[in-house]
Amino acid sequence: MVESTAGQHTAIRHPYPETLKLSLSATGWTIAFTECPDVVGGLEAILHGWGLRRIARGAPDAEITRICEGYVWESAERPKPVMWDRKPPGTAMNVISDVHDVMFDWFLADHPDLLCLHAGAVDLGRGLLCFPSVGRAGKSTLCVALTERGHHFYCDDVLPIDPQSLSGIAIGIAPLLRKPLPRTLGKKLARFIAERKGPSSRYWTYLRLSRREIAPHGDRKPILALVLLERRKSSQAELFPVRKSEMLKEAILQNFGARATPGMILDNLAKLIESRDCYRLIYDDVNEAADLLGARFA
Repeated sequence: MVESTAGQHTAIRHPYPETLKLSLSATGWTIAFTECPDVVGGLEAILHGWGLRRIARGAPDAEITRICEGYVWESAERPKPVMWDRKPPGTAMNVISDVHDVMFDWFLADHPDLLCLHAGAVDLGRGLLCFPSVGRAGKSTLCVALTERGHHFYCDDVLPIDPQSLSGIAIGIAPLLRKPLPRTLGKKLARFIAERKGPSSRYWTYLRLSRREIAPHGDRKPILALVLLERRKSSQAELFPVRKSEMLKEAILQNFGARATPGMILDNLAKLIESRDCYRLIYDDVNEAADLLGARFA
């Protein structure tokens, strides 16, 4: 064992430590990874349209190094994931998902004019169905079920929105599903997910989607409609119009990231919602819900 230059971490001794630099040319960022090629491979599996290249030279925006205790993050300019201050990750999957999360922060810092919703979105051809919903509403699984039916996956967690055109912007990150998966998936959807299993842990799994299945980073599409999700046990899938005021309230709760004034954010959200159809989807079975949405909007 040897001490790091900071004298705080016990590094793993290798005669020739392997450092891989990953350039994300779509954003201009570079991240260096030392002794963690599995993290690089995992990111290459889940990022689409980011212009990924392994490079030999260039100063990185951040450096991630695997040590005996886990991983350390060093960066002079780019913030690290918040949790790393309290408890650095111990597995490659943790690092992949943490880098995934911090990319949202970096992207929004570079584009402070954008609105951003905690939401899932799928392109049904005419535009995006946007699901601005809190956690455990089933938006990730529903987005995957719509993707399995031939629609284009956009996001399952964060949707940036151009306030001028009111178009959604694809982040280009594969869906992340919570485990255990619902027992009501059905054979066809369960097989679709199993065949695309990507980086995984006990509690989470990414899907490796093809270029035909996921929109690349930076892709833009108009928002067709906004749909609130409500899981209700033993309920048949039903779609109801919802008041604009109710959707605006939910959008305000799910909005984050924009550096505009509160008044400007409210005006832009109101402009979006007033010009789009708004619904509430009550459902239990994700396949029923996906079939209903496809029949109504595709």
